[in-house]
Amino acid sequence: MEMTGEQKSSVVEKTFSPAEVRKLLNSDNREIQHLCKEINVFPKKDNNSGKIFFLKSDVEVLKKVKDLYEKSQQIKENKKAGTALVESNTAIKPVSENDDLNSVMGAVISAREDIVKRLRDVIEEKLDGIDDVVVELIKSKVENERLRIKLEQLTKENHELMSDSEKYKSVGFGLYKKSR
Repeated sequence: MEMTGEQKSSVVEKTFSPAEVRKLLNSDNREIQHLCKEINVFPKKDNNSGKIFFLKSDVEVLKKVKDLYEKSQQIKENKKAGTALVESNTAIKPVSENDDLNSVMGAVISAREDIVKRLRDVIEEKLDGIDDVVVELIKSKVENERLRIKLEQLTKENHELMSDSEKYKSVGFGLYKKSR
């Protein structure tokens, strides 16, 4: 069975060389290999020319994962910087010599520090969970795409085998004759 031009264009996907991927992701080979292993995306090899390439969908997934990784690193850095600011801001020295005022200010400061610590822990826990969910979602999407491509290949192979089997006509006693 022949595929129409529209079907061929949907099967053929834009490809990128490793050098183009390095340039698009602004990364070195080691970082790209780490990302590929992390989400189970691997470059393909052209059987005819032997050249290695990445599919466009794989490059998009790699870019999303790299962006997510950079954002999480930035959040961690901001969190550390925020912690340093909070700690430096908590060093409020009482102005008055009044013991009652000092104890109230100490209670307020310790309550504030406790609230900030609890909020920081809750936010950190939620962000860690979100990162894992996003990575799993990306892995699932990649696996789904692989299975879709495999299904298309098997469907094509099935059509070819069906058309080959239609070329033979039974002449009896389990014998077949090629009719076309």
